[in-house]
Amino acid sequence: MNLATAGVALYYFPFPNHGWRLSPGVLFYNQNNVSAVGTLGIGKSITLDNQEIYTDATNPLNAGGFVDLNTRKQAFMFTTGWGNAIPRKHQDQAPSHFSFPFELGLAFTGTPALDLTLAGDACLYQNGQSTLTCDNLGDTTPGSVGAQAQQDLNTQLGLWRTKVDQHWYYKVTPIVSFGISYSFNIRQPQ
Repeated sequence: MNLATAGVALYYFPFPNHGWRLSPGVLFYNQNNVSAVGTLGIGKSITLDNQEIYTDATNPLNAGGFVDLNTRKQAFMFTTGWGNAIPRKHQDQAPSHFSFPFELGLAFTGTPALDLTLAGDACLYQNGQSTLTCDNLGDTTPGSVGAQAQQDLNTQLGLWRTKVDQHWYYKVTPIVSFGISYSFNIRQPQ
């Protein structure tokens, strides 16, 4: 996982004495993504576009997946929360040294980019055969197992991308933030 963002927000306190705030803002740096790699165990299979693809014992299937959550490098965000990073003194109260700010909201980062790659040897039951036919996925000769597996992979990726694009909740990134701050109150009274 790579989670790296930076942004700015404006804190608006509609009821200043209660600590509740609304915070519109902008992410100006967004590098959030998730990647994974794995090897399919011997005798195991995956299904792509309703086609069962088995791994070969001598050169097992390797998969690499990537989800890019930063299709918009700059994004609008909106949060709401309680507390202030700078502790305040309220009327008729002693100055507070500690503050415990908390907020939650959403960043509108756009549709995630999905990618999946396969390498190794794939095995298929072809044309009603009862035995598996195996080929390297790098072999994209028309009619080969590798070409069929890559076609199935591309079709499945298209289905996943369409599904992700159709739902709004995939296009936002949740924000949850909490912290603790301490003020030394070294300002001189006027």
